Amino acid sequence: MKKSMFFFFTIYLILISCNSDDDNYKKQSLIGNWKLIETYGSYGGELPHWSTVSDGYLYEFKSDNSLYSDEYLCEGNYLILQNNKIKMHFDCNESQILATYDIYLDKEFLILTPNPSSCDEGCAEKFEKIN
Repeated sequence: MKKSMFFFFTIYLILISCNSDDDNYKKQSLIGNWKLIETYGSYGGELPHWSTVSDGYLYEFKSDNSLYSDEYLCEGNYLILQNNKIKMHFDCNESQILATYDIYLDKEFLILTPNPSSCDEGCAEKFEKIN
């Protein structure tokens, strides 16, 4: 019995440490400035597709979990959740903006998909990391 309890406890610790490393990597990779370059959706009855954005807004993610967006022109904060999700909160003048997104992140691109989605055929935003 003691051996099986030790085995399950060890597996539990390994799983927790893997999730923690994953979240830490995401946070470190997310830090910086991201400019909106494309949106995904269905426009005017077309099939969903990616469309280029010529003058996209900017998100600036900071290491202290604070966040700035020139879309809202105010400060906010973010939290990386399990299952590749991010929660963003902005407190702009007298309005509160709270959104949760599925997140895909690599070295060059950040894709945010609203979760829950308000789009019938799906929607997303693609950002490019800028210096």
